[in-house]
Amino acid sequence: MTFLKEKHIVVSVDGKVRLNDYLEGVFSSLPSNKSIKKALLKGRILVDGKIATSALWVTPNMKIDLFEDKNIERRNYDLKLEIVYEDDDFAIVNKPAGLVSSGNQFRTLQNAVAGNLKTTSKINSIHPPKLVHRLDSATSGLVIVAKTSEAVQLFGNLLADKQVHKKYIAIVKGEAEESAVIDNKIGDKEALTLLFKKETIVSDTMGPLSWVELYPQTGRTHQLRIHMAETGHSILGDRIYGDKGKEVKGKGLFLAAVALEFYHPISNEQMKIEIPIPKKFQKYWDGVKKRNATSN
Repeated sequence: MTFLKEKHIVVSVDGKVRLNDYLEGVFSSLPSNKSIKKALLKGRILVDGKIATSALWVTPNMKIDLFEDKNIERRNYDLKLEIVYEDDDFAIVNKPAGLVSSGNQFRTLQNAVAGNLKTTSKINSIHPPKLVHRLDSATSGLVIVAKTSEAVQLFGNLLADKQVHKKYIAIVKGEAEESAVIDNKIGDKEALTLLFKKETIVSDTMGPLSWVELYPQTGRTHQLRIHMAETGHSILGDRIYGDKGKEVKGKGLFLAAVALEFYHPISNEQMKIEIPIPKKFQKYWDGVKKRNATSN
């Protein structure tokens, strides 16, 4: 069975335009002229229900459908996800810690989203829905998933213009500053993180620990983990950038994306999506406090 991947209806055309030229930028999964030509040759593009050719002239009200490549196995990972927000254009899901966002593995968030979201009524829907940004596998929290090609493009613009504001919480080692601007480059690229401390306590095994809020202003790979380690306050549970042999075992990384704020790319409505603090954070923090109270 071949599945419909994206669909599009021509609203207007400026002069005479061939189909292969018109399709540039229309479908998010066909990012280049070469990929458009390959899809046409494989018969994956239908116009008004008929297999299209590149020489076809485009006219208003044409219905253009892009189907999945029948030679590529469609892989859905059966995993129940928490859907924090959903409409016809996009959804926001709460990614569990330990789950890879995307890639060649089968057990990924990308392979799980299709089975959790409602079908959109929009004409430019994409299948499967597409993550517009990612989290490290060890990090839990909010991820935006586009359900239409228009949403993919518009969220790409918002992210590029730094108009999607993200809030993370973390438990870090040491007594962090009350607030800090961390602007150490990552590789040769600019990177900026804002830090605000909420509380510091002392663990009998880990020493001082700080509960912090982190606001990345750029989106470099492992940015928060690298920045915190470089300031001497590595995130608790960080096996890559933390102090080797001095980690809590079996608890994972204490980093979670808990809030997103942006303007809806279609309606322009102000959106603020927030989730409760993950239970493991509060449980660990309260456990340290309880041990301190008992020892005193």
